[in-house]
Amino acid sequence: MGSRRTPLIHEDELSRWKAAFLKLPDSAFFELLRNYLGELKTPYNKHTLLESLEGYLRNPDIRARILAWIDPADALLLTAIFYLPHPSREALSRLVAGEFGYLELHNKLLNLQDRLLIYAIRDEAEEEFSLTPLLQDDLLERVIDPELLIPSRPAYAFQPLPLLLNDTLLSSLLSFF
Repeated sequence: MGSRRTPLIHEDELSRWKAAFLKLPDSAFFELLRNYLGELKTPYNKHTLLESLEGYLRNPDIRARILAWIDPADALLLTAIFYLPHPSREALSRLVAGEFGYLELHNKLLNLQDRLLIYAIRDEAEEEFSLTPLLQDDLLERVIDPELLIPSRPAYAFQPLPLLLNDTLLSSLLSFF
């Protein structure tokens, strides 16, 4: 594998991602950043810390490690989040109802957020999930697959029934009519 390209990121998506992090309560914000960046130096500047986290996620080795831990259940949820127009917890719950119970889905979504694969945009009572823009290209290339949501089955060739028209059947039909 040659050198990896830098992911193409739209600035508005990156701004939404940063805004979502800045809206987190301080305890959750700093805990998450300590998990990835180690001990944080004071005085804290949230914007500078987010720039450090962005630099961390731009590292191809880090992205590869994050992607290596994605299991099939994660892939299903990431695919659902990518394809749903406004992926709220309720919409995801309806879509994957046969795979996860509501509490299990809640825990999976929290886990994906902790692993920086997704982030939540919270507006009043609404919560909408989105893929982390710094990982989106890699996720689209390696993980996101619409077949996870709508599995396809192999098509079987249509085999017409053998035609049973022979002399005996034709004479029987003529006699009948």
